[in-house]
Amino acid sequence: MTITNTALNEGVSIGTGVINKLLAALPSAASNFPSGTSFVAAAGKLLESMASEIAVTGAFWVDLANVFELARKAGMTYASMDSVRAATEALTPIGNAGQAIQDYAIQMSLVELSQILAATTFTSRDGIDAALTTVSAAFLGAIETAANNFDWASYQTLIALRGAVAIDLNSREQTLPRIVFFNFPVTRPALWLSQRIYGSGDRAVEIAAENNVSNPLFMASPIRALSS
Repeated sequence: MTITNTALNEGVSIGTGVINKLLAALPSAASNFPSGTSFVAAAGKLLESMASEIAVTGAFWVDLANVFELARKAGMTYASMDSVRAATEALTPIGNAGQAIQDYAIQMSLVELSQILAATTFTSRDGIDAALTTVSAAFLGAIETAANNFDWASYQTLIALRGAVAIDLNSREQTLPRIVFFNFPVTRPALWLSQRIYGSGDRAVEIAAENNVSNPLFMASPIRALSS
């Protein structure tokens, strides 16, 4: 199917914007690793050949999915990948080509977000509850768009993926403690708090980290800790 120059230019603009957002979101610490190098190289190659891949070869869709996959492997965090998804959602293409690329990029970000969550180690049920809330909300817009476009293949895939993520997180949640808060009348060292809360001093570092304090010798209430 022939694509007009106007539609192609908008498609390239949307695709370029998505890739640039991925590049900007890559953690700087990961950019020197082999996986980071592979991601940057693949992104650069697609930027160069994008117009031809959209209009002639059709390879754009596979290559964009590969760039998203390499971005995750390069060390993209949940927050950074979700920022790419949100920024892509905010784009306002007019033509079908631009809209198709936007929708596909959002779907690819959801695939990678799901894989990031699958590889995330959670320490509390509260962390999983927060992840469930954010990822479920992220899926809703893409699912609604697929339904409105009568794109039943994408709709069913997104529904199944959201369900799989929910099942995975809910199953892991059952084995984890919750976050609880303790109040003490004066500031206390993390070591004292560990002894008082858990009967052992070996969780002082955990308590200090959980409360994000600058000095673990002086920790003011409320103290955030795991229930077990």
